[in-house]
Order: sequence, then C-alpha cells, then structure tokens
Amino acid sequence: MKTTINFTPDWQENLTGELTPGGKFTINYDESRLTCFRTSYRGSPSWQIDVGVQFDDNSQVQYTSLRQGQNNYLSPVEIDIPANARKVNIWFENYGYDPYDASGNNNSRCYDSDYGKNYSFQLS
Repeated sequence: MKTTINFTPDWQENLTGELTPGGKFTINYDESRLTCFRTSYRGSPSWQIDVGVQFDDNSQVQYTSLRQGQNNYLSPVEIDIPANARKVNIWFENYGYDPYDASGNNNSRCYDSDYGKNYSFQLS
C-alpha cells in the first residue's frame, strides 16, 4: 500500500498507510488551503506553493515546489524517509512574483502550518 498524506480543502490531514523509517510517502496538497498569492507574469502563473519537510526536530529542512513549471495545478510530491527518523514535520509556504508590483508584495509569504505548530506525524 502506498503511503499518502492528503491535505484536503476542508482542512483535514488524512494519512493513508504507515510512515516507516527508510520508506517513502506522497504529499497531496489542495491549493485552495493557501490562496494568498496568485500572481502572473506575461499571462503565466508566477506563484508557488512549497512544502517544507523536516524529520525529527534538528534535521535539515527539505523544500520542494508543488507547482512544476508554468502549470496551473499542483503536483503530488514523493518524500524519502531517512532510516533513523522518528517523526516528520510538514508545512506549506505560498509566495508570488510580479516584476511590475511596486508594493513590496514580492517578498511576502503566507503559510499553512497548523498555526505555527507545523503538521507533525509520528513514524511507526
């Protein structure tokens, strides 16, 4: 069985399967959860949602973009789990880029992070 965490539009986080050290899991994220920035440049989307993943509390943070190229949709992301991991923390970051925006919004970010706590899952 493939292990998946679905972040749904109704603010649920549903884990299917088991998170196991040395395994893999897929993140499916519904973009309607995080809609702060929907910029465009020359008619193409220039916004992004990244997922931040950190195993345990002191490991290096891994960022992956959920929207590939100029697509108008987000793609599922597969994450490798280190063999010695016991927990995974996950959060999402939305930002945009518009070269004609003089308001300073290009440096702004908004987050889906369970109100700053991050989404935490124990490994089995």
